[in-house]
Amino acid sequence: GDDYVMSVKSFKRLLALLSDKFSCVDLETFLLTDGNKYDKPLCHITFDDGYLDNLEVAMPLLKQFKLPATVYITSGYIAKNKIPLHHYIYKLYNLGYDSLIETGINKFDLQYIFKGIEMDRNSIALLVSQTSIQQQNKLCEYLIVKTGVNPDWSIFLTPNQLKSFSREPLISIGSHTVS
Repeated sequence: GDDYVMSVKSFKRLLALLSDKFSCVDLETFLLTDGNKYDKPLCHITFDDGYLDNLEVAMPLLKQFKLPATVYITSGYIAKNKIPLHHYIYKLYNLGYDSLIETGINKFDLQYIFKGIEMDRNSIALLVSQTSIQQQNKLCEYLIVKTGVNPDWSIFLTPNQLKSFSREPLISIGSHTVS
């Protein structure tokens, strides 16, 4: 699995803990209110990038616990057939393309980033994300051609899903980045 994804069961336990131990408030209240006015410490829940599971999985649980949150959208991923390269690398690693990923890294002269680093899926994904967009695009195109495996474009919200999400009273939408 993805090391940066929390199971639904763990997320539900986290929300229960936050609900019990903190005063979870909307972003404006969190930023502008004196926390001493609350009997518990303040917290605000945030999600980065605008993943579809924020709407399909997190939203029902946020409603259940009546917890507000802010979703920060990466606009470059909304309906653009574009995903972060590290997601694609995770997928290829899970399909057994380890050596091809390393070949691609060598082909596009990205070895300098990996000097002294063990070549595992997490280190490669994180370090490749620090390269230029042009290098990432070249590596992604190379891997698509060589493997025939397409990235999963459906992991981000579509414009219509984003509109639906923005109508939820517990949710505020913010801008994360473009790409």
